Amino acid sequence: MRASLGSARGLAGRVGPGVARLVNRGRRGRRLSQLILRRQLGRGSGDLGATHPWTITEEEPSRNRRRRSHQKNTVAPDRPRPITNALEDGAGLAQTGRVRTPLALQLHSLREEDTANPGGKLRRIRALGYQAIELAGSYGMPAREWKSILEETGLAVVGAHVPLDALTARFDEEADFHAAIGNRRIVVPTLPPEYRVLDGFVRAAELLGRLGQRLADRGLELLYHNHGYEFHEFDDGRTGMDVLFGGTDADRVGFEIDVGWVETAGADPADFLRENATRVRALHLKEIRHRDGALVPIGQGDVDFAAIIPLALHRHWPMIVEYEGGAASSAVKMSADHLRHLMEAIT
Repeated sequence: MRASLGSARGLAGRVGPGVARLVNRGRRGRRLSQLILRRQLGRGSGDLGATHPWTITEEEPSRNRRRRSHQKNTVAPDRPRPITNALEDGAGLAQTGRVRTPLALQLHSLREEDTANPGGKLRRIRALGYQAIELAGSYGMPAREWKSILEETGLAVVGAHVPLDALTARFDEEADFHAAIGNRRIVVPTLPPEYRVLDGFVRAAELLGRLGQRLADRGLELLYHNHGYEFHEFDDGRTGMDVLFGGTDADRVGFEIDVGWVETAGADPADFLRENATRVRALHLKEIRHRDGALVPIGQGDVDFAAIIPLALHRHWPMIVEYEGGAASSAVKMSADHLRHLMEAIT
């Protein structure tokens, strides 16, 4: 839908309980110190180790933390049985009474490894515990080379991050490439700084809606990936997420919810997912440790994945691990192992 600044206040009624209330609910407990994350994503068509055009340094607002009374991430360290993840297209979603949900790796996680050999990087993804990937650029490889490697490795593509400016400037090129490699989800990973004000979020919603329609016309989907700045509460009581939810059509714009950023913003990720489930199309699984703001492997921080994973399994949301710390290969392997423990305990 189209929205103007003048009508923006009327959008709040379409959001239901509102994101601001969820953030307010999470303000009990100790205050989370400000967290600065630096994104150095690969260029849209360059090397894996290059700085991405949407590189940002974000100083997220401090939020009070809730006190959790329930136990988190407590799964016996038994050796898990292999889980075969299938895509949501249908095959294998439910076999012998067990739900199969994609477990994917955002390739940005390995941005500092095998920078000169992206093909070699892709060929070892399965050994790290993943059966699917999410792209953060083409890394200079044409679609035919991607298709060859994907066929060789059996990896599925569950999405791709494409900067907003690249999608608007090279729409046909981006859409053709992703259709050719079998990817149907185009994810806008962040908004430029000029959009991070109230009227900017209204304009962003309009733009995302137009792009979503164009992608839908080509059989593709548009998703938006959140950070923390979307949870800032404006003077009228709404947040950027409220505006994006209310100002876009659910049939044209979905959301890839980064649970680590939801946690950092002070909202409870599981509550947020439950209350906005109809808009969610995929999850970014990122772990945060509050005491020092460290980015750690899943299971070693404070995000309540034991509450999140059942929601993902029930909804068949692709679960995409994103890790932005050091020693990436071992960290993403530990993350996959922990998620399998959780999935085995649940299913």
